[in-house]
Amino acid sequence: MRDRDGWALDTCIDRVLTGLREQFPQMGRDVAIDASDLPAYANGHRGHAPDDERVPSDPDASCGYRSAVSTRGKGGFYGYKVHAAVDVATDLPLAWKIGPARTPR
Repeated sequence: MRDRDGWALDTCIDRVLTGLREQFPQMGRDVAIDASDLPAYANGHRGHAPDDERVPSDPDASCGYRSAVSTRGKGGFYGYKVHAAVDVATDLPLAWKIGPARTPR
């Protein structure tokens, strides 16, 4: 669905950001960049396939590693990594990318 309707989402986001920049001319001057883990609902494996190989339950996700933060300890997880650039003054996202957890910084 993303491939088919991605242009519509991109157009919508561009229009929202354009409107915000008109209201907040300083938007984007000071930017914070970070990555966060986004664990998948799946546990990583669907079970055993007929040929006795383990099949990923979410083939787009992967295993990754998170550093310790105040709410949870460091360690491995299965899911995605969200890279984001956020405007410091408004706390609004300017750009983001979501990829498998193994995605490097």
